[in-house]
Amino acid sequence: MTSENPAHEDDPGNHTDTATSKNSQTAPHLAPATGVSKPDIPPAPHSYQITCNAKKDWRDKIKFWAELIGLAFLIAYTVFTALMYCANKKAANAATKAATIAADTLTKTVEQFRTDERAWVEIESIKLRSVIPETPGFPNRSFIYDVFTKNVGKTVARDIDLKRVTSLDANQGSVLARGIQTAQDKLLKDQPGEPSPVPSLPMPKSLAPNIAVYRPFTLGGTAPRFRFFDYLIGRIDYNDAFGIPHWIKFCFVIIDSNGTLGICQEGNDEDRNPEITPSNQ
Repeated sequence: MTSENPAHEDDPGNHTDTATSKNSQTAPHLAPATGVSKPDIPPAPHSYQITCNAKKDWRDKIKFWAELIGLAFLIAYTVFTALMYCANKKAANAATKAATIAADTLTKTVEQFRTDERAWVEIESIKLRSVIPETPGFPNRSFIYDVFTKNVGKTVARDIDLKRVTSLDANQGSVLARGIQTAQDKLLKDQPGEPSPVPSLPMPKSLAPNIAVYRPFTLGGTAPRFRFFDYLIGRIDYNDAFGIPHWIKFCFVIIDSNGTLGICQEGNDEDRNPEITPSNQ
């Protein structure tokens, strides 16, 4: 039994060969790969984050400046629009004011021209024509007066209408003034087309400039009696060449038995109608 080869069992070379043989069986040999590129090494996580943050900051800055520039343009446009509005409004107001001033100037010029050129009918003179002596039935003297009118203006007077009335009154002051005014106002027609309470006296319906009537109208009254006086009251209405109506009121009083005429303190007036009206501007 001892003759079997125990040394062979303990030989290290034999152990080595056995291990090598086992390794060759369990781990097959692989040939090196050819033509395959090495994979790229991914960047480190912190490097990627830095790159992304830099791009984001750059975009945010562009967006911020773009919005800022847009806001600046919007503000500039708003300010420019407001300035243009103010300038246009100022110019419009100035133009309106200038047009108003021009219109007012033209109106005043036209009115001044028409006032200077219009007809002016005035009482030129009054002359005592006759005296009627007292009679048994009428103990007071009576007087007849011729009244001459004249157009002292520069254009023709048209549609002349003359009316007069004799009023007996002993009042003085404001009572007399109201009575004279009432008497003169009653000489007008109450409404167009209605008959006048006092008929018109014969007189030319038109009168050329700087011409007196060839036939006067008459006024008559009596001498004072028992502190009562005769007031010769009337008015003349006419239109000028520009279609503006005018009037003149007159009042005279017989102050003594000789037929002397005095001018009443009230009742002598002329119209102040403007020569420019909305209908003929």
